Amino acid sequence: PRTVVEELNSNLRKLAQAKVAHLRQKMELRKGIHALEWEHCRLDLEIDDIAERTKEIQLMRVTRDLVSQGNSGTEDDRMRKEVELLTKTIAAAESAHQQKVAEVRKSLSKLRRKSSKIDEENMLLQDKMVSLEGVVSERSNIRRVQELIGGDGGRQKRLNDLAAHRR
Repeated sequence: PRTVVEELNSNLRKLAQAKVAHLRQKMELRKGIHALEWEHCRLDLEIDDIAERTKEIQLMRVTRDLVSQGNSGTEDDRMRKEVELLTKTIAAAESAHQQKVAEVRKSLSKLRRKSSKIDEENMLLQDKMVSLEGVVSERSNIRRVQELIGGDGGRQKRLNDLAAHRR
């Protein structure tokens, strides 16, 4: 009997080690997935930042070109060119503002969709939780009745039968 128990213990250890190895592999895989998701978000933010900087640089070039053109001529010509420069600068700023507003609305829409998706997932999880709470309640009631009837619910008898069957 002792050798049987030791053999069973060694089998259990092998199975446990295999399970631990599997769980570690699963943990590493999830860690990699999370790292890739983080990298994806970082790259999205970097793209947005680069786009914003590009717009700012383009706006600066427009104003420099217009300023350099405005340095020649009479006072009236300079005033007219300055007004044109300011008008073009305002138009460029309004255009940039409209693009920024469109981008913010687009991201808001994206966030709302994501929020509604999360709300749906939460509702599903809430339903599942209620179902599982019912199952747990039923099982605790069954165990309580078994303990009242047979002390340990016949657990010791089942263990003895299992041990006798293995011999």
